[in-house]
Amino acid sequence: MGSKAKGEQHQDSMKCFPTEGQEWVVLQNNLIRALQLRFEWQGWMQDLDERGDGKDLDERDDGKDLDEAIQHHRTALQLRPEGHPLHSHSLNNLATVQGVEKDIDEAIQHLRTALQLRPDSHPDHSVSLNNLAIALSTQFEQQGDGKYLDEAIQHHRTALQLRPEGHPDHSHSLNNLGTVLSTQFEQQGDGKDLDEAIQHHRTALELMPESHLYCSVSLNNLATALSTQFEQRGDGKDLDEAIQHHRTALQLRPEGHPNHSTSLNNLATALSTRFDQQVDRKDLNEAIQHHRTALQLRPEDHPLHSTSLNNLAAALSTQFDQQGNGKDLDEAIQHHRTALQLMPEGHPLRSGSLNNLAAALLKQFQQQCEDGIIIQEALQHAHAAAEQALSPSHQLSAQFHLADIHLVLWQTKHIKQHLEDAMHHYKVAAQFTLASPLERLKSSLTWIRAAEEHLHPSALDAYTQSLHLLDSHVSATTTMSSHHQNRAGHYTGLNLHAFELHLMSSNLVMQGQQSAVEAKVQHYRNLLWKWNRVVEEIRTLDGFSQFLLPPLFRDLQEASCKGPVIVLIASKFSCDAIIVLHQQSPIHIQLQTTWEEMSNLVEKHLQEHPKFIWA
Repeated sequence: MGSKAKGEQHQDSMKCFPTEGQEWVVLQNNLIRALQLRFEWQGWMQDLDERGDGKDLDERDDGKDLDEAIQHHRTALQLRPEGHPLHSHSLNNLATVQGVEKDIDEAIQHLRTALQLRPDSHPDHSVSLNNLAIALSTQFEQQGDGKYLDEAIQHHRTALQLRPEGHPDHSHSLNNLGTVLSTQFEQQGDGKDLDEAIQHHRTALELMPESHLYCSVSLNNLATALSTQFEQRGDGKDLDEAIQHHRTALQLRPEGHPNHSTSLNNLATALSTRFDQQVDRKDLNEAIQHHRTALQLRPEDHPLHSTSLNNLAAALSTQFDQQGNGKDLDEAIQHHRTALQLMPEGHPLRSGSLNNLAAALLKQFQQQCEDGIIIQEALQHAHAAAEQALSPSHQLSAQFHLADIHLVLWQTKHIKQHLEDAMHHYKVAAQFTLASPLERLKSSLTWIRAAEEHLHPSALDAYTQSLHLLDSHVSATTTMSSHHQNRAGHYTGLNLHAFELHLMSSNLVMQGQQSAVEAKVQHYRNLLWKWNRVVEEIRTLDGFSQFLLPPLFRDLQEASCKGPVIVLIASKFSCDAIIVLHQQSPIHIQLQTTWEEMSNLVEKHLQEHPKFIWA
């Protein structure tokens, strides 16, 4: 019998009993549960699983069921006043269904009262802790006050302690704690939170065979956390594992499953991300195919229709970058426009949709280079995205798009203010502290390229910011070998331009697609680790603190007492000399030569003076 038929059967049965009898209360709860089951089956898992948190129920196909359930819960609560042995159960039931999308403040109030009525020794104490924590997480998402998230984490930790290994709800508590820790990481950027979240999701998944009802949800949670870790640290193994888990989840949700479109979307998104790293056409083709299928399963009245439109448009825009087919870009812009219309002001994803449309319009302008209205619209949407951004990623994207748009305007209109605005927004993106060090580092490297290409004086600031962010990124890596690999790769004899190229290509090295490459990389890391241990030991000796490090300025100035010290700086953009004098300020001279000529000069000098030391 379907959930709808069961609900109608319970409604008919209630008419046979007086409202003051115990049988009526039992039937009342049975009806509520049937209504909730019908409500949930009609789409709640799509809403929660799309976000990967296993708890959000943002939009529904039929709110009438929910309203009726709340009404019956209120009636049941009146029949179980304070002092009734099941008073806490009714408080909990009403609060749980209210927390779906109604009055979260009242729901939390009921849950706090229920928790007080269920002390530490109560068999349902952990249930109340868990439910209150979930409601507090929802309140944090709605109001943004970190104290709600902190309390939610505290309650989830306590609930987990009360549900040790072997407890039937141990895996649920692991998943719940992992989810709120991931949320805290997104807010604060502490890698320890993400590491712990992944650990809990792994353990929870190990406790769930594929036949388990929530195995696909657990797979999705772990895959989402691994994708986040990839975005932060750039290790392709995390992304590969995430894709593997999404594929397994999709197999557990075949065609006809209510979450089939969700798994299609999640897998497609991860494949698009991998394409950006490896440029394998198979990944992009499969991603577009899955996004098209997901969109077909989410018609115009579906709450996630706009999400699918945006995702398909993003993949088509990437395909345009690769193949240059204007039809792909036109379709992408059409989908972005439709998605934006479905997201009014205040919608949490509106800023992301504005960013997407701005980026696509910029590409269209660069393709046509004639319609100024297009780029002005792109600029307008990017400004709106920056003003309305509710997440760090959307704010960072908005600043980046603003910089790109102003740079294109500078290149086409040659108005100096556009160049200044572009450098300003690149700087804001690089200094945006809520973003991860890796994302900020990528922003600063783009800033360097743009500043040097257009001879802008902010290039030095961009280099300084990049070196600072490199330290932050290195400190966030998880292994000692990766620490040494990053530091040695960027500080021992590489000029700044080589450092940039090495960083931008590091993803390809880290992914290690072939076993032979992996073995060589691991061998190199081991040698590098040993090398740095020896170097660090040498630097502890008196007089060797700067061993194999660039000389300090004060040392160069002291050395210039016997004559000027000339420092040559060469890159593909410019070549400069700095003359260090003993008791005067250094002198900067821009050289009228090229990087190739400078390299040939150095090589010739080394051949003629073999004892010359090149630092």
